[in-house]
Amino acid sequence: TPTVAILSPLEGAEFYADEAIVFSGTIADEEDEVTELAVRWSSTVDGDLPLSPVADSQGEVGGILQLSEGQHTVQLSAEDSLGNQGIDQVSISVKAANSAPTCQIDSPLTGAVLEAGLPVLFEGTVDDVDQEPSTLQVTWMSDVDGDLGASTASSSGAVALQETLSAGTHLVTLQAEDERGVLCTDFVLLSFSSPP
Repeated sequence: TPTVAILSPLEGAEFYADEAIVFSGTIADEEDEVTELAVRWSSTVDGDLPLSPVADSQGEVGGILQLSEGQHTVQLSAEDSLGNQGIDQVSISVKAANSAPTCQIDSPLTGAVLEAGLPVLFEGTVDDVDQEPSTLQVTWMSDVDGDLGASTASSSGAVALQETLSAGTHLVTLQAEDERGVLCTDFVLLSFSSPP
């Protein structure tokens, strides 16, 4: 019987329906050349997968494609010239297509005039329908002072940062990035003045 092993995806892995998944496996047989074995990839949700039915000379098989939303058992099989079949399988989860996160600066509001050199508390809210807010990468920036720092969102999505900014007009941006690298931004225009 041919020996079969799925290298990718891994057991229990999670993906999005709009995400390309790498399928990789190896097959071997003591009697037949690996290039002569009949290879088949399949899914309990999508049926036969359109991946190459022939291994290369090293016994490697696979390709890249997307799967439908759902709980999949992905199976790789190899059959030799006598009809003996080797099988390996993994269970993976495919979620709905990824959605962009949302972010909003709650305080201070656009147009506020603040005193330069004094700490300002920036507050905002971030959210994502696909992952916990606390797992988002949240950063604050100023077009004058550059990177202001990062925040970790609470379970409800609240973020805060206390920072001192220089005198002048600042465009302050709140940015949140999800696990797929999709971004959201919100900004406020603030004036910082020096006291006489």
